[in-house]
Amino acid sequence: MAKKTASLQHRTYFIYVALFLLASLSVLTSCGAKTQKEGENEKKTILIGIGPNPTYAIMCQRAIQPILEKKGYTLEYKKIGDALITNVSLADNDIDLNIGQHEAYLEYTKKHKQVDVSPLIIIPSAVDGIYSQKLKAKNREELVKELKPGDVITVPYDPSNQSRTLCFLEDLGLFKLKPGIIRGEALLADIVENVSGVVVRPIDEGLIPRTLSEVTAGIISGQEAEYAGIFDQAIVREIITPAELQIIYAIKTSNLDTQWAKDFVEAVQSEEFRNVIEDPQYSYHRYVKPAWYVEKWGLPSNQ
Repeated sequence: MAKKTASLQHRTYFIYVALFLLASLSVLTSCGAKTQKEGENEKKTILIGIGPNPTYAIMCQRAIQPILEKKGYTLEYKKIGDALITNVSLADNDIDLNIGQHEAYLEYTKKHKQVDVSPLIIIPSAVDGIYSQKLKAKNREELVKELKPGDVITVPYDPSNQSRTLCFLEDLGLFKLKPGIIRGEALLADIVENVSGVVVRPIDEGLIPRTLSEVTAGIISGQEAEYAGIFDQAIVREIITPAELQIIYAIKTSNLDTQWAKDFVEAVQSEEFRNVIEDPQYSYHRYVKPAWYVEKWGLPSNQ
């Protein structure tokens, strides 16, 4: 009987120990989550992932960084060569924000990399344009008239931007895409009627400005054109730039409600930011403006 009692007490003791450990673990986990959350809200250094092209990083340094520095923040920049890796880095907390992509590309990455990232805010965007060292055209009508069958137009080879440029060329009336095609998913195979006879050649986006002398024309993204110093030389710019193709700051979804993220958005929506964007010494005032900017400041969208 004494042995049974001792055994029962022994088991009871271990049950209490197990319950205590579980309770302790729960408290520690809760405290850990709370500490992490508090840490994110008290964060004062924001690391921004950027691509090889510095166009939007420079915009940030001019128009956003001074505002946040007044609030005690430090902005740092990390160059990431592979755009796909950028969103993985966001999801892994290796960087806090990314600038330089649009939402269509972000959704493409989420689909293929299964990462939980979201748009934070759309900013004024330098849109695609058609550039040439051979054509004399100065506008859309002259361009369409001057192009002839066999003329080569280079476009980015990555699926997201290639789709965008194909829609741009369709908007110009150079060919027709498959009826009902989603603008962010068009491919070369979706060209069903090439009324102009032009040859579309996909190449690396960064090579398009450097190879203009070898082709008839090239479609160059606004940030690449800005970096190459030819932004104002476009024959014609993108006719339709929907919100999903405008440049965004991207963020890990779980960080959307942090104080530093809210302060960042507040800086972008500030009068100081607008003053830099509209300053004629920069080309930003010629960028396509997002809907919130147009509504807030009563300025044209540039489209």
